[in-house]
Amino acid sequence: MTRSEFKSAARRTYWIGLIGIIGCTVLMALALYWFMTSTIQAEKQPNLATEPVPDGADGARYGILIGLVVGASFGLPFVLFMTLSNRFFGLRCPNCHRYITLRCRPEIVLESGHCPFCHTKLFEGGED
Repeated sequence: MTRSEFKSAARRTYWIGLIGIIGCTVLMALALYWFMTSTIQAEKQPNLATEPVPDGADGARYGILIGLVVGASFGLPFVLFMTLSNRFFGLRCPNCHRYITLRCRPEIVLESGHCPFCHTKLFEGGED
């Protein structure tokens, strides 16, 4: 592998993962918007001028549930897309077989020319 091959693989892996994350975030935001509007429309809205304020415990439970769902819906796709983009488009060290495109900073790998895990020489030939 040459330095230019590593640069292009690191760049490709990063951008594919980023585009996947953005796409999944947009889909999750649309799903959350649909869920929230359908839930709000389905509930009877109290008239605060004439009816007493409802107990806050139900709202707190509902808020915690929504927070967990939103957190999982944004966190899990991030991990999934970055892992899959690294697996399919990333590069591995020829000696220890660890992924070196997203687990390590590409600038450091390019500068040193060695695997940060097992310190094997990665690039063949001279400077590219």
